[in-house]
Formats: sequence, C-alpha cells, structure tokens
Amino acid sequence: MIRSVFPLVLIAIMLVTASCTCREGSEVAPGAPQGAQTPGEPQIVFTTDRGTIQPGECANLSWSVQGEGFFGVELDGQPVNASGQKQVCPPDSTVYALMVDIGSTVLRREVMVEVAGTGIPQQPAQPGQPQQPAPAGCPGAPVFTHFEANPSFVESGKAVTLEWGPVTNGTSGELVGSVVLSPGGFGEVGSPGSRVVYPTTSTTYVLTATGCGGTATKTVQVGIYVIGTPIPIPQSPSNPPGGGSWSGPPKVTSVVAQANPSNYTGPCPKTVDMTADITVDGPCTVTYRWERIDGATGPVETLVFSAAGTKTVTSSWTIYVASNVTYWERVSILTPLPMMSNQASFTITCTP
Repeated sequence: MIRSVFPLVLIAIMLVTASCTCREGSEVAPGAPQGAQTPGEPQIVFTTDRGTIQPGECANLSWSVQGEGFFGVELDGQPVNASGQKQVCPPDSTVYALMVDIGSTVLRREVMVEVAGTGIPQQPAQPGQPQQPAPAGCPGAPVFTHFEANPSFVESGKAVTLEWGPVTNGTSGELVGSVVLSPGGFGEVGSPGSRVVYPTTSTTYVLTATGCGGTATKTVQVGIYVIGTPIPIPQSPSNPPGGGSWSGPPKVTSVVAQANPSNYTGPCPKTVDMTADITVDGPCTVTYRWERIDGATGPVETLVFSAAGTKTVTSSWTIYVASNVTYWERVSILTPLPMMSNQASFTITCTP
C-alpha cells in the first residue's frame, strides 16, 4: 500500500473550539470544556498560519491526527491523510472544518480564515451555548436544506454543478429574500437553484442568505487535482540513424494498470486492490513506483526479469469516507527507460 509523507509545518499552534457531529444521539458531555481531549480519542491539531488575510491573499491550513481508534479524516468533506497541509485562498471569510471519524461519532475541529472587509461568517452555537434570539416576528436565521457540488473533486477546468435546495426563514417554510452565490460574480441566485462552474484551483463556494432573522452562510468545496504531462509509452525505440534495427539493452514494452473493484457502493472502509502488468522484451532489471491522484507516491521498487515476459505488481488503497469520488493510481517506470502506465481509476460511494 502506498504511504505518503507530507511535511507538517506548524507556524502557530492553537487549539480551536471543538464541536461534535453526533451519531445516534451522542453529544458533548454536559460541563465538558470545549475542545477537551477524551481519554482514548486521537490527538487532533488543526491550525492556520494566518487568521486574517487581505482579499486575494492565501493562508496555509495544517493538521495532524495522532493515536489510534479513528477510521478516516476529512477536510471540508474531502478525504485527506492524517497529517498534511493545504493552501486556501478564500474570497470571503471562511470557516474550515476537519472531521475525524472515530466510529461512535465524528470529532470536529474548526479554524477560520478571515478576509478583511468581508465580515465574519455566522458560527453555529456550540452545545451548552444559548442561541441568539431572532428579531421580533421572525422565525429565526435562514435555514439551508442542502448545498452540494457534483463532482466535488475534478481536473482543473472541468465542469462542476453546484446545486442547492430551498433556503427558508428559520423553520417557517417561507423563502428568504436574498440568496447570493460567490465567488464567480453570480449575484443573487434564488432558491432552490443550480449553477455550472469551471474551477481551475481548489475553490470554496459560498451561499449567503439574508432573511428577516439575519444572515447565514453555507459552503461547499471543490478540490482540484493536477495531472502531469504523461510520458508516452513507446512500443519500440526508434531505429538508429542510417537504418538497421534497435540494438540497445532490453526494455519495458508495456505497462497496464487496473483497479478492482472499479466502482463500489457500500460500507466503508473499503480496500481497492491495484495491479499492473509490466512486460519486457529481454532480461533486465526494472525500477518503478506507484503514483496516485492525491500526489502520494510509493517507494521505488525493483523487479528482475531473467528473460522476456510479463510480471504483475500490486498495490492497494483503503478509502474511509467518500461520496461518488473517483480516484486513480498508476505505475511510473523509472528504468531502464522512463514510461508511464494508464491511470487505473475507481469510484467509491460509502454508505452508512
């Protein structure tokens, strides 16, 4: 299985207020301090190096989940490694959420990156904190039914459909007066509704609703993966100048990767088995490594051929949380001649 290592740079360490996304009625124990570590739970650190930025600037998010007993980590709804970093360039003040699945519940940590001049996004009340009363005659702040991106992880410049349901004044069922989508210059979009966007960088889209009970926001993030220029798979080296046949050393003639299963819907975690058939035209030593969509790379491995033929190499990838997300792995041949396999893709949807 590929193991990726990402450097963790903590410029400022601060424990942020924890909230709990509960399952089956679980909740924060009465009187427990916000962000307190319960014995047996993993240690979670989630920080940003810049709490306030100017419009157009970026900040770095850093996180680390250590210990045992957790099954997956998500950053704003997207699976991530237990430790990592991400640069964010929000157009408006944004709250980022790190979710850690420990089986019985999901632990949540948040950091906010405030964009000067855009205001502070409304925060949900934490357990034990009183709700702010709505103005007289209003049923409460705007309530969102859902806000989704499909797909939520794409290649740069590809189409993504943003879709949202009715946004109401509290629980009254009456639609709010204004719903605005940003960034992108969409302005007021109403509800329910949808728009198609073509992001070239990872982008957080924000719905801002204003009703008689105040203003509320809901966000969805679209992640972008970058695929490098593939190295062509040569069927045979070019003939030398002046004619004649190839007289160089034996080489890899093909490398074909596949995923099993290629499409899965069901309980998670789910392990996907990867295989690749490497074919050579004579005795040689091949070095290769696995690469995958999130930028992780496996160790350089060696495969020895005593004669022309094909050998199969394997890898695996365990997915903990995903909702109709497509991933891929491929094999990069390093020697004797550089070569890249196809991208063996698979789609995962985890169900409760």
